[in-house]
Amino acid sequence: MPRCARMKSNDSIFHIMIRSISELLLFKNNNDKDTYLSFMKHYQKYIILKSTLTAL
Repeated sequence: MPRCARMKSNDSIFHIMIRSISELLLFKNNNDKDTYLSFMKHYQKYIILKSTLTAL
C-alpha cells in the first residue's frame, strides 16, 4: 500500500537521501561526489534564503 503524499510548506525541512539501484556506484570518483555535495550546499543556501524572505 503506498504512503500518503507529503504535505508541502514554505517552512518545512526535508531530508534528501540518495541510493543506487542494485548496489551500483553512484559516483565515478570522489570528485563527482564532491561536485554533487557542492551543488547541494549551494541550493540549500538558496532554499533557506528563499524561505526566510517569504516568511517576512
